[in-house]
Parts: sequence; structure tokens; C-alpha cells
Amino acid sequence: MIADLDRLDAQISALDLTADVASLKQALELVDAQLGHLSRQAAEFARREEEIQFFKVTRPRVFRWRIYLLERLQLEACQSPAGKEGEIAFLEFQRSYLKRFFIMNGYHYRYYKFQSDELDEKYFLSTSVSEVTNLAELPAVDFKASRPMEYLFAKFQAYELLDSYLEKRINELRSPHQHSRNGHQMKWTGEGVNLAELAYGLQLSGQINNGSIGIHELFRVLNEVFQIDLGIPKRRFDDLYGRKRLSKTHFLDKMRSLLLKKIEDQDAYSPGRTE
Repeated sequence: MIADLDRLDAQISALDLTADVASLKQALELVDAQLGHLSRQAAEFARREEEIQFFKVTRPRVFRWRIYLLERLQLEACQSPAGKEGEIAFLEFQRSYLKRFFIMNGYHYRYYKFQSDELDEKYFLSTSVSEVTNLAELPAVDFKASRPMEYLFAKFQAYELLDSYLEKRINELRSPHQHSRNGHQMKWTGEGVNLAELAYGLQLSGQINNGSIGIHELFRVLNEVFQIDLGIPKRRFDDLYGRKRLSKTHFLDKMRSLLLKKIEDQDAYSPGRTE
């Protein structure tokens, strides 16, 4: 299932969501198809741990995209004030709304951010309907297929993505040529988890700024340079840690293998070469 989620993230990342509304709608179709697939798996669980994992991690990771894309479509439909400063003010107002949402849901947002688990059985099981009535925003859900806290966790993730997008747009308006060189821009077209794996490797090995750069800052730089949204570093690390079929360092292992092959191929062309 992790591979399916990685594939969805890669498909969405490959789309230019800043180009037009059509790209946003195309991404929404991919998300709805994946949600439909997951809904068919939400009927029965062999263990309580499986049910918690499904509604705490798996579905919110997909559902966040739906919330995010619908918010983006609403933003595109809004008529922001004319002029650069007017648009910046409009985008900053949208960010202030997101900040207010996180504050209003502060208790549950901290539970989500700190990866807490002591209340999971009250929040993510079908028997937990009476335990979540204190939410600031309680959606009407069918408990056979969803959980209220699942929705809130997805919304936290979606709004973090949206905040990153708004911040990026504001920075682009203030410094439109900051990340362009000779008219060329680069876009990461592989899976986002691979870039995250590379980022952790660079940060932990101290290759940038003499090892002083933090992983959050490095993620922000890579987001801007490669036009991608890597999401939250801790969650990306959890994706790496949670790999079952693949090596925990699958992408770095693949890079190493390809580089060694190139070196071996080069040696084959130079049989008389000595070190």
C-alpha cells in the first residue's frame, strides 16, 4: 500500500499544479480514484492496529490531497486584488486563516505533530464516535468508512501543504527571478520520497553548510529548486522507516549501484588503466 501512495504522490508531483485549473482537476481525479480504492478496503480489519494505521496514516495521506486541491481550486476562482502588493496581501490573509485553524485545533494539532499514540484507540476505531465530540470542526461521517479524526488529520496535512504553497507564491512575487538561472528551471519528476531520502542523506552526512543546515530548511530549499512539495520531514522519514518490501535506503542503494556500474563500464573501456 505504501508503494501505491508513493506512486500517487509522484503522479501529482509530476503535474504542473501552477499551470492551470485543468492540472488541478486532473490531480483530483487521481486522488478520487485512489480514495475509491481505499474505501473498498475499509470494511473489515483483522487487528485493531491495522484499523488505527489505516485511518490515522493511510487514508489521511490520500485525503489530504483532495482537501488541498479543492482549496487550490477555490483560490483560483477568487479574484485577488490587482497588482503585486494586492495579491501578496490576499495570499498573506489566506495564510492567517490557516494559522487560526491550527490554533483553534491546538490540542489535536499537537497530538498530530508530536506523533502521539496514547489516544489512538479513542480516535481511530469504529467504537470511538463518542470520544471525539470536542473537535472544533466535527464532520458528519459514515463510521463504516471513515473517522472524524481521520478527517482532521488529513486537514492538518492539507493545510500545511497549502501554507507551503502560499509561502512559495508570496516569495515568488517578491523575488520573481530568485530561483531562475539563464531562463532554465528544474523540476523533480521522480518520486518525492526519493528526494526526501537523498535530503536526509545529505543532511545527516553534513555535506551542506558544514553540516549546519537543518532538515526542515533543506526541504524548503529542495521544494523551491525542484518545484515540488516534499511535505513534513518527519512524515517523510516515517515513509522510509515504514518500508516493508523495499530497502530502507532503496533510492540511495540504486544510485550507488548505477554509479558503480558506470565506473565498471569505464574501466571496461580502459583495460590498461592503472591507479
